Amino acid sequence: MAGCGQSDDQREFEREAFAAPDGFTKTTNGVDIESEDPDDWRISPFYQGLVDIEAPAYPNPVETSDQVRIEIFNRDQAVTRLRTIVWFAEEGFEQDVPSGNYDNLESNSITTISVNPRELSRFDNPESWVGLKRVILLDQDGNVISYGDIMVE
Repeated sequence: MAGCGQSDDQREFEREAFAAPDGFTKTTNGVDIESEDPDDWRISPFYQGLVDIEAPAYPNPVETSDQVRIEIFNRDQAVTRLRTIVWFAEEGFEQDVPSGNYDNLESNSITTISVNPRELSRFDNPESWVGLKRVILLDQDGNVISYGDIMVE
């Protein structure tokens, strides 16, 4: 976690981001929210007014044979590079989600992050693919932008 020069609010937000997954915002493939987890897909204090989650993870839950998407709006080149990680709280281990990393994000536009849910697993076996996963979006300096939980079925 980044920490140098951060506000107390940002540090607290990042502490919450690096916690165990707990609940999820249930969405359809058409981006409709069926039930909302108030902890999912909030914007960090550092990025308030600069970045928006246009659509939380959808579909959620997601099947291992599908793609999960998150839509993020980037104002005025606030974020130039986006890194997506999955957090394994029990082990204190983070892992890059290769398909969720983007360089040169366009300013004032929506980027759709599209992830294979199998990439949210620590191991390449079907038993580890399923379950509730904590996904964290980071900026080019490792600051948390947003986070949320995805249920893989």
